[in-house]
Amino acid sequence: ATYAADLIDLDESPLDTTIGDSLAFHLHSGKVGPEGQCGGDFTGGHYDPKVKCGGASTAPLCAVVEEDEPCCEEKGGEGYCNNKNIGKCEVGDLSGLYGKIAVEQGTAEKEVEDGRCPECIADYSPEATMTDGSAMYNTWASVVFHGNGGQ
Repeated sequence: ATYAADLIDLDESPLDTTIGDSLAFHLHSGKVGPEGQCGGDFTGGHYDPKVKCGGASTAPLCAVVEEDEPCCEEKGGEGYCNNKNIGKCEVGDLSGLYGKIAVEQGTAEKEVEDGRCPECIADYSPEATMTDGSAMYNTWASVVFHGNGGQ
């Protein structure tokens, strides 16, 4: 899959004080809320069909699921996914894999080619939500951009 982001006029955004000089970007399991909300209650965690169990994975902990369900014994912490250990990265942790998107003069753009999961387009579920339980570790419904502090 090719992911391309071309964001302009970021300095006009209501988030302009929290963006900073770069944006993290991820595929999230749930869709953005009806008023643009991006918190975990709406978008959930990172899309993780291969159950790599990074700190932001939507995959459940084993302690809370049935015995035969895919799950995480534990989840990784800060720095779990980066370009030096991509085998540990969730499919949805795009900035962990490819670096953040630089923001310069209110504009940000980046394009990456990701061949790790060609079948993942079939997991796109644009109506999946965390509130009704339809968003799961193996679905993705949104691309979320995070500024400073994850906002």
